[in-house]
Amino acid sequence: MISRSYTSPIRDALKISVTLFVLFGCIMHRGINRWSALSFIAFWIATAIIIIRRPQTPTKTDLFLIRWGYFLTLFAMAVFTVFTVFWLSEIPPQSWVRFFSNLP
Repeated sequence: MISRSYTSPIRDALKISVTLFVLFGCIMHRGINRWSALSFIAFWIATAIIIIRRPQTPTKTDLFLIRWGYFLTLFAMAVFTVFTVFWLSEIPPQSWVRFFSNLP
């Protein structure tokens, strides 16, 4: 049995993650669908681990990560994807600086 204090963060996380997962799925771009699905799965695995580790006494950090952690997971997946694309395409690091300095 898990603590009742998990109820609200899990409900919020379900609303956020499912909504964004469906919206990203509507984009129909295979790359976005993949990292959206991977971040969705990673987030819920991390949430399960948090709940399994402290089923009765969640900390404020646990509740915060469950409620807002999907955004962190999406951001981490996006950053990972950008740097992986640069690395796999063998673009020299000097080009990264030029690319990111020209952004608005």
